[in-house]
Parts: sequence; C-alpha cells; structure tokens
Amino acid sequence: MRHGSDGPHNESTTQAQGPRPHRWLIAGLLIVLMSALTGCGDQYPSDWPGTKGMFIARKGWSCPNLEGDYTDVNSQILVMFGVGSERDRWRDHHARITQADDGSWLRLDLGLNAKGMRAARGEQLKGEPPFGGLGRSITLKENAQYFCRSGWLYSIARQDTGGDDFRYEELRMGQDHSGALIVGETVSSKQSIGWGDSPGIPLGRGTRTRWYRWPLRDPGDEAAVARLEGVRLRRASWINHGSEVPTYFSNLHTRPICARLVQPWRTIKEKPVITRANTTTDTDDNGKPWGCPEDSGTMGAITTTIWQIDTPNTGSALGDYHVEWQSVDHLDQPWQQIPIPDVRNLPTNPD
Repeated sequence: MRHGSDGPHNESTTQAQGPRPHRWLIAGLLIVLMSALTGCGDQYPSDWPGTKGMFIARKGWSCPNLEGDYTDVNSQILVMFGVGSERDRWRDHHARITQADDGSWLRLDLGLNAKGMRAARGEQLKGEPPFGGLGRSITLKENAQYFCRSGWLYSIARQDTGGDDFRYEELRMGQDHSGALIVGETVSSKQSIGWGDSPGIPLGRGTRTRWYRWPLRDPGDEAAVARLEGVRLRRASWINHGSEVPTYFSNLHTRPICARLVQPWRTIKEKPVITRANTTTDTDDNGKPWGCPEDSGTMGAITTTIWQIDTPNTGSALGDYHVEWQSVDHLDQPWQQIPIPDVRNLPTNPD
C-alpha cells in the first residue's frame, strides 16, 4: 500500500490504469533529446551542392584536388590545421590554394578581397566591421598537418584531440560540385539531462558535424582589389612645436613598397635630407630581404609610417618636401614622386 496526496493506491490498481500521461511525455522527451544530441548522419546542409565523389579530381593516390581561389575566408582556416592562433580575428580574405601533383604539400596564399580592401581604406559600408588584419602564406605538409583518405583531406590537429567533455573527432576538407571549398568538422561532448537541482541523467556522448563553405572567388574581385590599391598621404589636424606637422604616409598595396621622405638642398653639391620609412617588413616569405635601397625603408602591405614635416619657412634654402616610393616588385623602374609644397594643404587624417 502506498499513500500520496490524492489518496491510497495499490500496485494492481496502478497497473490497471496504465502509466501516468506525464511519464509517457517524459519518455518521449528523452527519446527526442537523445536523438538530437547524438546526431544523425553527417548533417550535411541539404541546400548546398552535393560533395564531389571520392574518385573525382585527385592529387596523388587519395588526396582531393583543392586548387582554386576561394573567397570570404577568415583566420579559422589556419586554426583548423593547427597553424594559426585563436586570438586572430582577421576576415574578408581570399585563399588561393595550390598543391603538389602527388598530394605531398598544399600551399595557402591568403590576402584581402575587395571587401577587406575597402575596410583597410576605412571605406566599409555602414554596419560593416572595420579592417581586421592581413592574412599570410603558408605551406601545409602531408603527414605533418594533414593526411588523405578516400578523396578527403583530414587535419591532424583535429584528429581525436581534446578532453572527455569536448573532443574533436575529425575535420575533413573537400569540394562540392560548384567548386566551393567545404569543411566538415565532427565534434563530440558529454550529454546529460536534468530538472532543477536534481542530479543529471547521463546520455552518453553526443556527436555532430559542423559544416563550413567558402565559394569560388568572383573573377572580377582581383581587379576590384587592384583598383583599391595605392598610397595615401594625410596630415594630422595639429602642429607640434609651432612648425612640425605629423604626416601619415600609407601603403595600401597588398605587397610591400620602398619609401623615403626627401627635402633637397638648393645649395650645390649638398645631399638631400632623407628620412626612411619605418621598416616593418624586413624579409619576404623565404626570409630574403626585399631589396630596398639603404636610403629608403620597407613598408609592409597595408601599413602606415609617420613623418614630422615642417611648414614652409619663407626665405629658407631648403626645397619643397616630396615622397618617393616604388613597389618591391618594380625597383628597376623609376620611382613615384608625390610633391608636398606645403604640408598644411594635405587632407586631414580622420581622428
């Protein structure tokens, strides 16, 4: 005999009446939750183009051919292969992928797309985030950062790593039928269910696959980036010590440049007064110097150097200032010159 708030009941009476409705509800809820938590299949988005077959477009015996230029890439693509930092938050890039014919290496050349270039120039649309950094180039090696199986490329950094609470099971990269780059990242975690302060009921491990997709870059995007490249010269809105004006010279190219500030003497045989740009990129991807002349400095892509330029002094023997610059790829050509007759007439740099 058992007593409760609604009067006495015995087992035979309870069995005759069947399970209480709320027990069926809880059981059904548990079934639904367990199905949702444990996942079903690889959860590939149904509205995406299908994945390429395992025998289509190979590099070597089992690696997929991923060569192409993909857009809307961010820093996450490097983190996935253990060669990037979680602190990086750059975005609005494209990634050009090249591969060895035998699949033994894969190179990613990452740079700004047109949207990223507009942000770098401070010309992003209203509501868009500001410039978020510049990508880089890196080569991944088979059996060091990845391995291949059945036409997919797998990240070693995401292969059975993590703890009991959260674990990366695998990460595989391939292409869909539109040529887009796709990544399936399978993760698992401990699952439980409980009500209020009651102990949780373990439900084992739940597994799910998160999918990422980077479409092929529009062929016109590269030309759009080229149109946005250039240099920019602006001044501060104040003057230091009565005559010195902080002046900002910006390299808005995706490649480094050599630059210097020149103020030639009018006296015969005297050398110009030269101020080198701040050296921000000493070497290229192979560790070799860019080759800028000693009387100039190297400015990395999307960087700014600050010069103090005096306002004109009536009767001075010094000539007008001018900036000289040239791309590191065209140092054999004549250098570009930007005259500065009066620094006060330059556009003002926004605060």
